[in-house]
Amino acid sequence: MENSAIVAKMALVAGLSFVLTAGCGTSTTGDRVHTVPVGGTVMYQGRPLADAVVSFVPESPSGRGAFGRTDSAGKFRMMTVVPGDGAVPGKYKVTVTKGAVESKPEPTAATGDQDYSDPETSKPAPAPIPLVPPKYSTASSTPLTATVENGKPQELTFELKD
Repeated sequence: MENSAIVAKMALVAGLSFVLTAGCGTSTTGDRVHTVPVGGTVMYQGRPLADAVVSFVPESPSGRGAFGRTDSAGKFRMMTVVPGDGAVPGKYKVTVTKGAVESKPEPTAATGDQDYSDPETSKPAPAPIPLVPPKYSTASSTPLTATVENGKPQELTFELKD
């Protein structure tokens, strides 16, 4: 499997896990969650950051998180329940993650490499290599914040710095 496919799957799993564990929040009306359209651009080293996961981590314990993924132009749209629905009004810490997985050549008898396809002898997959500064990867260390206001669609720009 090529690196971009592995990274995409890891990002999707991370984003879905985040949304599923973020809680129901208090901004619900019946079965619907009240969201506001939120999107924007992520820049790193003066260029758009493609294929990164943007997560809104609520500052309130009863809040509901949202996430999005940047395209090739660094643009993203946040999702709480369905793609592009936005975020629940509130204050958020914003995390941005992007990683790559070091590719491993196919094992051969000549090289003595381990056979990763055999579950009994395989080692865990290598951890992803972060492609943005680690401070942006957790709510406790990120300097990025966002406030989503009720009824006010937002376009945000996040500039990541080393």
